[in-house]
Amino acid sequence: MGSRYSRRSFSFFKGERLVIIISHRGNLTGPSKKENTIEAWYKYCEVDKRGASTYCELDLWYRNGKYWTGHDKPMQSHVDNLLLHEGILWHCKNFDACNQMSLIGSGHFFFHENDPHTMTSKGWIWAYPREQVNAQTIIVCQSLESTISTIKDGRAMGVCTDYFVQAVEAIA
Repeated sequence: MGSRYSRRSFSFFKGERLVIIISHRGNLTGPSKKENTIEAWYKYCEVDKRGASTYCELDLWYRNGKYWTGHDKPMQSHVDNLLLHEGILWHCKNFDACNQMSLIGSGHFFFHENDPHTMTSKGWIWAYPREQVNAQTIIVCQSLESTISTIKDGRAMGVCTDYFVQAVEAIA
């Protein structure tokens, strides 16, 4: 079991069950207009230093020979040094980003548009809100209530949420 996941994946257990908490676009305590910035990532790292080993999902574009972050469009470059960081799960927003990440051969990423489910490069099932889940699924939670109830009901492997801090506290 240990070879497929990095050591940092095994920090949050609810009873005997692994729970993965992923910060959606670097958000910590709710949705933010400043998502997907390098600053959000550093802010996330500050929380991580308090003992929470989790992941951060960031949107990734590849255009004109450069990597960019940004939700609806490329907004900030200079992310090359973070591409292989074990704590980032990259949501490739265009085909070129997905292709470039696959050529690198490492890093954790996925690509989808409106699919209810997709597979990450490390074999996790990624699910839209309110879709079918199982013990190998990360589900995107759109509210604090759905984040907490998903953690408590134990059907999914983890959550991707804007309410990262509250999710960590719910497990502690």
